[in-house]
Amino acid sequence: MNDKENTISVARAIIRIGDAAEKAKDYGLLKSLEEMVDQLARHNVKDAEVDIKLLLEYVKSLNDCEYCRASNGEMSTADL
Repeated sequence: MNDKENTISVARAIIRIGDAAEKAKDYGLLKSLEEMVDQLARHNVKDAEVDIKLLLEYVKSLNDCEYCRASNGEMSTADL
């Protein structure tokens, strides 16, 4: 399989979904999105516009902390 066959255009859609999920505080969706982008990176899929590994770091950063998710039972600011 050559590089052209592994090139897709999904980064912009993933970024929009990630931004919407973060705004809605939908951490389950963010985790699923992270897993999906991780699979793309593992299979050496390339986006036409954005480096997939950079996209993965971006998606991970959306889910990393909101000082930290008191709403879903995880660590909260009170724990700091």
